[in-house]
Amino acid sequence: MRLRDRYRDALTAYRAQDWGRAETGFRRCLELTPDDVPSKLMLDRVAALSEHPPAADWDGVWQLSEK
Repeated sequence: MRLRDRYRDALTAYRAQDWGRAETGFRRCLELTPDDVPSKLMLDRVAALSEHPPAADWDGVWQLSEK
């Protein structure tokens, strides 16, 4: 339950483009479950989006650029 709650909070921050809070939240998930693949994936996305922010009207959908 704690992992679910932490992930939900981190995902909310991610969708709000609050990259710092999202990163902290996903790292907190990994404190509970170090091998949590979704949290690791989201940390990679947060890093990429921090470096190259999406447009202001971004809807939270991750766009794949490679197959």
